[in-house]
Amino acid sequence: MIRELAPSLHRWIEDADEQEHQDWTAWKPFPGPQTYATASLADEIFYGGAAGGGKTGLLVGLALTQHRRSTIFRRTFPELDEIVEQIQAIGGPTVRVAENKGRAVTDDGRKIKLGYMLHEKDKEKYRGRPNDFIGIDEAPTFSQSQVEFVTGWNRTTFRDQRLRIILTGNPPTTQEGLWIIDAFAPWLLEGYRDPAAPGELRWYSMVDGELKWFKTGEPFEHRDKYTGRQETIIPKSRTFFPAGLKDNPLFADGRYQATIQGKPEPLRSQMLYGDFSIGLMDDAWQVIPTAWIRAAQARWVANGGDDEPICAAGVDTAYGGSDRSVFVQRRGGWFSEPTIWKGAETDSGEKVADLIAPKMGSSRAPVNMDIIGYGAAAFEFSRKKGLNVIGINFGASGSGMTDKRQVLSFMNVRAYAYWQLRDALDPDVGGGMIALPPGRDVLVELASARYEVVGGKLKLEPKEDIAERLGRSPDVADAIVLANYMPGGVGFFFKVLETR
Repeated sequence: MIRELAPSLHRWIEDADEQEHQDWTAWKPFPGPQTYATASLADEIFYGGAAGGGKTGLLVGLALTQHRRSTIFRRTFPELDEIVEQIQAIGGPTVRVAENKGRAVTDDGRKIKLGYMLHEKDKEKYRGRPNDFIGIDEAPTFSQSQVEFVTGWNRTTFRDQRLRIILTGNPPTTQEGLWIIDAFAPWLLEGYRDPAAPGELRWYSMVDGELKWFKTGEPFEHRDKYTGRQETIIPKSRTFFPAGLKDNPLFADGRYQATIQGKPEPLRSQMLYGDFSIGLMDDAWQVIPTAWIRAAQARWVANGGDDEPICAAGVDTAYGGSDRSVFVQRRGGWFSEPTIWKGAETDSGEKVADLIAPKMGSSRAPVNMDIIGYGAAAFEFSRKKGLNVIGINFGASGSGMTDKRQVLSFMNVRAYAYWQLRDALDPDVGGGMIALPPGRDVLVELASARYEVVGGKLKLEPKEDIAERLGRSPDVADAIVLANYMPGGVGFFFKVLETR
């Protein structure tokens, strides 16, 4: 019976394949944003905003038709299934996919590699792999450092082959994805001083370690203020194309729109309209709510602490490498903007002390410094300079420490110190006395800490886990937490304020 059915089944499969190939047509971008993005001369494009705008299809279509060697990334391995399906659907009979090897090859020799970076260190797997096209699908789910690293190999030896990087995605739903707004600030940052229109080209480059924007791509000479090296800066171009359901004819029946409209805010507006200006969704185990940080930043004014003496300072120290040394001053409830030094500037304890001393002047206010690891030498040199430096061991036991309401217990000093800042920012406890400096780093890093309860005690996740999500160490957050830290507890802080 099976033998009798086999020929019929074989013919049925052949007929289905033939019918599928007959239905297949070569890829062309949808009218509207997909077409505009395809024609754009920008070196780097951010495409999307709202859900359903044909983001993955654009990446696959361009890789199959306009580039010799491409890599398309998703954050996790299971997410690559969707890209494989799109390659098979869009490429049809012209493409062969080796799913087990994560690659596809077309009849005319184009190669597409699929990649994923679940962990921060996974980016190293793609070191030195040149691609004339790199697509980062759902870019806000990656860390900024992952994207910057893998796109560093956007190159080719073929003179007739253009280079292109396209990032796609919806508005970030967590603080860790906010980097995309700064990376495309002229289009996405609310209140940006010189906004750009969709599709308009702007040029950028990293100058003295900071992202700078230009109206043209004209090269210019510059001497790096850190290294003293003279170099010719050649800016690259970026642009943004908003796209959503209305731009994708495959979702014209309204069923996907109905699904999105059934979601709660802010997810509904983020997915339906690509709204980058509304709030994020806090993690259930987030130490400090995002809304409290934003409110404290809104209270901040430049020189707002001039009428107050220095109460304390916090220093998070890094020796060399990519981490930063950060200094923050506190005057009453007002925190200064963080002073940030690159690791190379603070590669010894003596250098750290030399940089801190002028910031403190003649003040005898405590300088709280984490003494684990690199901080020990900086602590010794700072003490020799006469600073009232206080060594804080974040890893020390939190035995006997409680929160403002005297309800919670803490695993160690680090958990206690972070919760002190939470209590100070809590509108029901602190009464809106704290003013935190502006800046995306302050918001993102303070909101990134998570906690758990172990054996009845509150424990913060390891600093390494936060760095894994952010793609960098939360040095700014630690400096602010140290500037706020008081062994006497947050209640002591409010008593000081009340007596002023």
